[in-house]
Amino acid sequence: MRTFVLAALAVAAAACGPGKPGPQSNVTYFWKIETSTVAFNDNCTDDPKFRMDNAPLSASVDEDANHNGLLDTGEDTNMNGKLDQISYFLVYKASADAKKATLMSCTQLDESTCMPDEHNVVFDVATTELSYNSESKTPTGVGGCNILDTTSWLLTDKGNALDVEISDTFSLVDDPPTCDTLEANAKARSGNGRGFQGCTVSFQLTTSAWR
Repeated sequence: MRTFVLAALAVAAAACGPGKPGPQSNVTYFWKIETSTVAFNDNCTDDPKFRMDNAPLSASVDEDANHNGLLDTGEDTNMNGKLDQISYFLVYKASADAKKATLMSCTQLDESTCMPDEHNVVFDVATTELSYNSESKTPTGVGGCNILDTTSWLLTDKGNALDVEISDTFSLVDDPPTCDTLEANAKARSGNGRGFQGCTVSFQLTTSAWR
């Protein structure tokens, strides 16, 4: 769902990693995504398509457990017959006063290849915490009912690690009768009898500093 927060990057010689916790003035930070999980609250439908559309974000993979450059027995964890080695990163750059940080899109682990991400995510910085909140509407295509997505980001900088939580809370708005019908239909289709109203999807990432 939120693939824009991730980038698969080639290793380059010039890459900046953090020193002390918290963004420092004009520094670009590269965080390698180590693990990724997703959780749904009790208001979320278990409809397979909805759950698939909100699968965990991509995390780095290195199947070469013994570092010999070969796919050995037991190393093919996803059973695709290939030695998979790919790294995903979350990247942001602190402002001159270190009170803001902008999510970046990069082609390599080199700040000269980075530019602000097209989704214009700018974090507020409070010492070691970075936060961002937004709202967006998407038409359902039925009547005047829209899906309101309230998004919240919280990044906690621990120096050599960054914990990331991105949550999306969904509501059906603007045309109550139509929205009520859509919610009732969603509940009828789901195995757990839930729909979309008040559904919160939470993505959790653990990352390590790239130096």
